[in-house]
Parts: sequence; C-alpha cells; structure tokens
Amino acid sequence: MEVDATVLIVIAALNEASGLPQTLEALRNECGEEAEVVVVDDGSTDETALFAELGGASLIRQEQCTGKCAAVMRGIRERIQPHHRAVVTCDADGQHQAEDVRRVLEALRKYDVVFTSRYRGDCPIAIGEPPVDRQFLNAMVTAAVERIVPWGLTDPVCGLRGFRVHIARWLLTQEFVTQGYGLELETVFRLCFLQGARTGTAPFSMTEIPIRPVYAGTPKMSAYYAEGSLRVAERSTRAADHLETLTSLMRAFGFHTIPRDQGLVELVRASGAHLRAVGGPSGPTAA
Repeated sequence: MEVDATVLIVIAALNEASGLPQTLEALRNECGEEAEVVVVDDGSTDETALFAELGGASLIRQEQCTGKCAAVMRGIRERIQPHHRAVVTCDADGQHQAEDVRRVLEALRKYDVVFTSRYRGDCPIAIGEPPVDRQFLNAMVTAAVERIVPWGLTDPVCGLRGFRVHIARWLLTQEFVTQGYGLELETVFRLCFLQGARTGTAPFSMTEIPIRPVYAGTPKMSAYYAEGSLRVAERSTRAADHLETLTSLMRAFGFHTIPRDQGLVELVRASGAHLRAVGGPSGPTAA
C-alpha cells in the first residue's frame, strides 16, 4: 500500500537527552509512517544526538548553539523534500503531546497554517499545575499581539504549529530579525503581513486548535508575579526577552514603540484585563 505524502516534523533540541527518547517514541506510535522527524541538535553537551538517532530521527548536529530560530530553519531547509505536504514544529521535552501533534497533522489537510493554544476555554484538562509566570507572560504577549494581528490568537508563542509546504518554503525566504524563541512571534507577524493578511485578504487559510497544557518542573517566575512586583518582573530574563522581542518586531514592521518601562506597565495592565477576560490565571488541572 502506498503511503500518503508525509509531514516533516522539526524538533530543535538543546541538552534534551532526558526527555527526547520518550518524545520520539510517542511521535512514532501516534503518527507512524505519515511523519518524518528531524532533530536539530543545537550544540548540546549531553547525549541528545545519540538519543535522536536511536529514536529513529534524522539528525542535524550543530557544534555551537545558534538559537531555536536558526535551528528550526536549518532543519526545514535541509530536510524538506518534494513528497512532504507540510511541516510541523514541536518541542523535544514532552511539553507537546504526540496526540496533539497528530491533531495538527489532521488539521493541515484542511488549512494552510495551524496554530495551537494552551489557553483556550476548550483545551483538555492540563497535566500539572499551570505556573503563574507562563500565564502572565502569555497574557502580556497576547495583549500586545492583538493590537497588530487581527486573528484572535490566544497563544501566539506556542511552539507547536504547522504549515503546508508552500508556506514553509515561503518562511525560508524570510530574513528573521529575532533570534531564539522570537521565532514563534515573528512567524505570526510575517504571516500577518503576507500579501495583505492583516486586512483579511490573506492568500492562505488558517486556524487555531486547542491542545493539552503540560506543565513540568519548577516554575521559575511564579513567585515573582505572585508578589505583583513590576521591578522584579522586569529583572527576570523571560519577561525581558519577550519585551525585547516585541520591541524588535514592532520596530522592524514599522510600528511605533514606547519606552521600555512604560511598555512594561501598559502590557501588565493589558495582561490583567486579558486574564480576567479568559477567567483568571487558574484552571482545571490533572495530576
């Protein structure tokens, strides 16, 4: 029996030896022959590369860390083939469930672009306790993105997403101005401005589907945000990175930017309104 056109799954990994084997096994069991997986080892110092090969993935090994954006783009550029119908990106550490990856693959049969969200009201029950820091940061970023991108995305920084092959090839032609985890946000911005997408005349179809939120490890910033201290929040690396990414993107796309301190205050206020609108920072969880 001839196998249908496959999907290329790209995983950028940095020191993910502990979680990668389980991730690859789950993808293999859930997606089967429909998916081909490439792991871009972005300068790991552990056995990430070994476990990638043992897990049946194609491996691209980088001696030095180049950041998630460059790693993902290299994976697409070097492994995309004529028989691929789409490209999906996901994390190496199990934060994205294999069954949700499968749902992205299925949605790509109907849509050109598939975003996912951990914060929609119809998401499955979460695994673990939702950290306050992630919900706050998502609300902060979403509030800012909503001012520019009229798509109603509820989780614009989620790394699990998919593109039909012509969109993926178009992304390869773009010169990204952000690095690392700016990939997710900048992809949204670039697609929004692709041939008038911001005015509702996008030459592609898109959707956002709910996925199961998975929270593991110790939240690094929850205590900071629980205190409600803007000064502490600004000192945190993740918040600063998000603000810097947003500022860089707004500048690159010709939007007026505001001073850093003022921007933080305005985004925090908008984030509070966004959290109240979606029912607050807490939600159903499962152990």
